[in-house]
Amino acid sequence: MPSRWKRISNIKIMNIEHILKEKSLASVPSKNIFSKFIEKCPSPRAIYEWKQKHLRLLWTIFTAPAFFHEVAKRRVDDNCIHASDLSNRKVVSWIHEEETSGSRWIEIIKRTKQQVPGARFSDAFLTALSSSLQKYLASKSDFVPSNITVVLPTRVERESPQLKLHNKFSVALQTLPIAAGIDLQDPNRFQNFLIRLSDVKQHSDVLRSSPDYLINYWIMSTVACLFPDPILRKILTSAHSTLAISNLPGPQQKPCIHGYELKNLSFWIPNIGQTAVGLTLLTYGGRMQLGILADRAVIDNEDDAHLILEETIAEIERMGLVLDGA
Repeated sequence: MPSRWKRISNIKIMNIEHILKEKSLASVPSKNIFSKFIEKCPSPRAIYEWKQKHLRLLWTIFTAPAFFHEVAKRRVDDNCIHASDLSNRKVVSWIHEEETSGSRWIEIIKRTKQQVPGARFSDAFLTALSSSLQKYLASKSDFVPSNITVVLPTRVERESPQLKLHNKFSVALQTLPIAAGIDLQDPNRFQNFLIRLSDVKQHSDVLRSSPDYLINYWIMSTVACLFPDPILRKILTSAHSTLAISNLPGPQQKPCIHGYELKNLSFWIPNIGQTAVGLTLLTYGGRMQLGILADRAVIDNEDDAHLILEETIAEIERMGLVLDGA
């Protein structure tokens, strides 16, 4: 009798083990389905980026009418380096900061931007450029405007790890105040300089808080496909601005090509529409490289073009002297 109960008990145990095994095997596919579902779900970061992208698109569409109204009522620059027609003959010049230079131009600009809360590297550089342009315009004409319009390109999207050959950049117009540079004999030189820097920063803040970059990017990347070439040229023609300025952070480590170190780099941006002067700033290997390309309709020789660069550097060095004495 005990042996009979023992056999029955063994059969029951075997049945229970079989049922548990079947259930465990049946649960495997459901786990696989769940894991596949989780894998296909977008990450929180992807959801956030999608949301931000579509919010930017809605904001761009909503603010586009105001943008076009502002562009339509903006006055065309009137000064001696703003062209009505380009000659398509160019002058080119550049300045490279020497490694043995006693003054570090980049460090001076970084120190300068710290004097006004929220100021950027570009604000400090534009302040120096402003005084250079004031001096140049005063030497060439009896009329010096209180401000000019500059074109500032910028990147609107970060590149993905898988680099593609495309340009995800946009441009916008910024007002640049034109004012005399630092007078080292002026007892109020530091305060006056801060006023100029704050003025440039104020115009920069207005641009960065506006949708201008996004709208122009939308026009160049999407709307441009919808219009024929003659209409598109009228829409995109640069008629208001005097100067285009491109500021690029270059590599801080100098590359070697076949064993030779690449010591200096320069680049230039083309003249478009009636914008006859293009100025470039590149930080490379911890040093500053400046370049200028101008149409001969407004600057007819290399020496004049080089003067604009030289005076910009001279103003940066005066900034350093003022900061050292502040």
